[in-house]
Amino acid sequence: MKKILLALLVLPVLAFGQYAKVVAIGDSLMAGYLSGGLCQTYQVHSMPSLVADRAGVDDFQMPLVSEPGIPPQLELKALSPVTVAPKSGEYGLPLNLTLSRPYDNLAVPGATLRDCLTKSSDGAGMHTLVLRGLGTQVEQAVALQPDLLLVWIGNNDALNAVLTGTAVERVTLTPKEQFHADYAQLLGGLAGATTADIVVGNIPDCAAIPFASTIPPYIINPATGAPVIGDDGMPMTYLGQSDDGSPFIGPQALVLLTALEYLHQGYGVPLQLGGRGQPLPDHVVLTPGESATIRDYTAAYNASIAALAAGRSIPVVDMSAELTAIREHGLHYAGIEITGDFLSGGFFSYDGVHPNAFGYAYGANLFIEAANAAYGARLPLVPLHPFLSGTSPHGEGGGVGALVLEDWEYWMKLFMPERWVIKSGALR
Repeated sequence: MKKILLALLVLPVLAFGQYAKVVAIGDSLMAGYLSGGLCQTYQVHSMPSLVADRAGVDDFQMPLVSEPGIPPQLELKALSPVTVAPKSGEYGLPLNLTLSRPYDNLAVPGATLRDCLTKSSDGAGMHTLVLRGLGTQVEQAVALQPDLLLVWIGNNDALNAVLTGTAVERVTLTPKEQFHADYAQLLGGLAGATTADIVVGNIPDCAAIPFASTIPPYIINPATGAPVIGDDGMPMTYLGQSDDGSPFIGPQALVLLTALEYLHQGYGVPLQLGGRGQPLPDHVVLTPGESATIRDYTAAYNASIAALAAGRSIPVVDMSAELTAIREHGLHYAGIEITGDFLSGGFFSYDGVHPNAFGYAYGANLFIEAANAAYGARLPLVPLHPFLSGTSPHGEGGGVGALVLEDWEYWMKLFMPERWVIKSGALR
């Protein structure tokens, strides 16, 4: 981490021609999905696009979407109280659906590992937008015969359990054996059918994102900003789901950002404290038991990625360790402290799940560093100074304060993008 930040103090010369064709497969995190939507403004700052730029590639094609994005991206609407909401009620439009070849960035928001191997369209959803029925991500990547192949897939195999507050195998969690078999098929298909240098990323911990780590489990006294102390002398937690049958959530429970609209209405707060006396819904709380289950599956997924990649001498970017370190210790660059805090930290976008432009630039450098170390590549790192404080050259920022959620249905669709219907003339 320190090596990356120190190296950026000097802007190196581009290594033109080293990798003539850079291709990426993955999910929303590889697609450049940001602040709840896929939009050209930030697709150009996706990790694969930045890596291709540093390689000197001048024809890196993406499934670009016009402003305000699909779905419409979130923006800061007000400071008092801080309100984040969609930029518009309208959708953006696909800009290059008629490209005669596969896109170089084939990552599909919402895709699981199995989807990467099996889906080429999904009616009017994200797979159709990106893959256009021309083949699966793997098939199209092979057809492009890349020199450098960036792979970060499998996040949704665990993340869906976090976003829905429910940890159930085959519903929100992929069985461990299936994940291992599918990842073996993925690497086998890519390494066996291309001569590309391949770099893969692993799966972050469920608590490393602000979506699951921002809201404390304790009832806060609005007059003092401190937790309410119960009759037992301990801070009082919210009413809601627990592992032991208690009517109160445990102090180690994760209260999701989607709980905010319920908290604003008094859910989770006892009647004697001025609340509704009704528990928070189960889908906005992860109990310690559920979190432990998700972490267990994530650890198994990462063990499979590490073992299968090592068997083919493929480097693994440890995104799990990186995001955990950012969450726990932050980053220091050019005198600025960047943390994993929601809105004010400067690393994550307004949805609390996906990085902002700075976060994607930082991630691109991790993939570049891995390629350089494993394959003797000489790709220069992405300068981070244009993205400092969560601000890209286009002005996307971090903001401060607390998020106001206005529509539960909107937010559930936001975090399950494969269920969205793309409302454009071309894909209606």
